[in-house]
Amino acid sequence: MVGAARVVPYGLQMNQWGEIPSEGPFAFQRFRLRDSLRTIHTSRPSWKYQYGASVALNVGQVPSIRLSSAYVGVRSSVFGLRLGRWQEVQGIVDSTFSSGSFIWSGNALPLPRVEAGIPNFTPVFGSSLFAVKGFLAHGWFDQGRVVNSYLHQKSAYLRVGKPQWKLKMYTGFNHQVQWGGRPSEPFVDGGTGELITQFPSGWRTWVNVATGVSLNRDGAGLNQPGIPSNEALNRAGNHLGGVDVALQLDLQKGRLLLYKQSFFEDGSLFYLTNIEDGLYGVSYRTKESNFLKHLTAEFLYTLSQGGPGGSTNNAPQLRGQDNYFNNSLYLDGWTYGGRTIGHPFMMPKAALNPDLTERYPGGLNILSNRVTGINIQASYTLNAWHLASQVYHIRSLGTYNFRYTESSLGIVQTVRKQIGYRGGSIRFRGALETGNLLRPSVGLEFSYLHPITFY
Repeated sequence: MVGAARVVPYGLQMNQWGEIPSEGPFAFQRFRLRDSLRTIHTSRPSWKYQYGASVALNVGQVPSIRLSSAYVGVRSSVFGLRLGRWQEVQGIVDSTFSSGSFIWSGNALPLPRVEAGIPNFTPVFGSSLFAVKGFLAHGWFDQGRVVNSYLHQKSAYLRVGKPQWKLKMYTGFNHQVQWGGRPSEPFVDGGTGELITQFPSGWRTWVNVATGVSLNRDGAGLNQPGIPSNEALNRAGNHLGGVDVALQLDLQKGRLLLYKQSFFEDGSLFYLTNIEDGLYGVSYRTKESNFLKHLTAEFLYTLSQGGPGGSTNNAPQLRGQDNYFNNSLYLDGWTYGGRTIGHPFMMPKAALNPDLTERYPGGLNILSNRVTGINIQASYTLNAWHLASQVYHIRSLGTYNFRYTESSLGIVQTVRKQIGYRGGSIRFRGALETGNLLRPSVGLEFSYLHPITFY
């Protein structure tokens, strides 16, 4: 794969698992090894295993080797266990053409994790009318951050409707926490006056993280040795996540999916003061070999964040200023490898136009989280060519504490054609970005894709 541009357009970078560099030109080689579930030949034939790996080699202004997946896993009955890093989207969206799930979009390099759960929808109560899936995971953030912390994850999703029914409903939630670990530089806490060299990371802290209980529930206040003041008066770790609802309708010629993702980070969703915030989407996938194959339209709105009230309000439901993806202790925010883990329209400082960010004096990293965004994508065929078009518009008001109004418009066009008889194909991706939120840029990417089978 070869890309040509001094600044690689953001449209070519986002939701690529952190593999595409931000500056060009570059040469790129990706190797993927993947195996589906296979039975382990033991006395327990129900046990199955799987593995996978993906390595990206970049040669350009900043040469790099990026391991975007490397995992092993086993399953028995409906339960599964995985260890490593793997590419996935969390939450209910059109994972093929979405602009990105709010909490876990595939925009950043995947975190290394160990995960146990039920990976596929599984009937409960002795009937296929209700089916559930979910997981519990522990992970590790990258080194070199302001705080080298851990990740706690869990999710639970419900499907209502039998597999053969034309209409199904989905709902569920995911919960993510940055917690524990060690600050890269010890600091004196402003509220307690203590020197903080390490955050609490033991079993008791994990229970508090997993349950989300307040550390001040017994009135202990700041009298909790080793605990920073903003956690002692609140909760251990930086909690965030999403609540999803969706309807799926199977039609004669296609499948329609309607979905909304709501966000929580500071209690506003519980009091419904940020209920208008969300990712709203509609997707249609055809079942026939027509010109149009797939069409997705999405609208992202995050301007509310519970309102402008802030933490000084006496009424907790009016706290406001949730400041999505930012935290006063975990200053790198909801990022990994310098990229947003969640929706790519909510961006860290490095992704934005330097003309905006050079005047920001603070230490927070996500400087664009009050945004409206529109994303429209379509895939279609023309003779033997497979084409995909994307148009997106991002309008940002910055954050409540760093305000501006800027926008960018992006267009990405993909053209792919199979060549030869062994599954090889060529692909062109061109992108154009205008406006002042992102750096204006034009880029072209050419790649040759070829599968190799090992026997």
